[in-house]
Amino acid sequence: MFTGIVQCIGTVISRQGTDLIHLQIQMPKILKGVKRGSSVSVNGVCLTVTKVQKRTYFFDVMMETLQVTNLISLQVKSKVNIE
Repeated sequence: MFTGIVQCIGTVISRQGTDLIHLQIQMPKILKGVKRGSSVSVNGVCLTVTKVQKRTYFFDVMMETLQVTNLISLQVKSKVNIE
């Protein structure tokens, strides 16, 4: 369960796709215990980790999710709150 307390600020390093958006977010530190399949709150939106490479975490976001959340405005270099 998420606490509403921001753990760190990540940076979007890649956003690709049209109907399914592939996000890569780099964190300032390795997130302890977070692996493929883990849920991470990104700007208050619960996303599932699809891949982890050191401090870079990968997420797939459906267009419907983008349209009803603040994630639609994310671009490369955007800062995001991670919980």
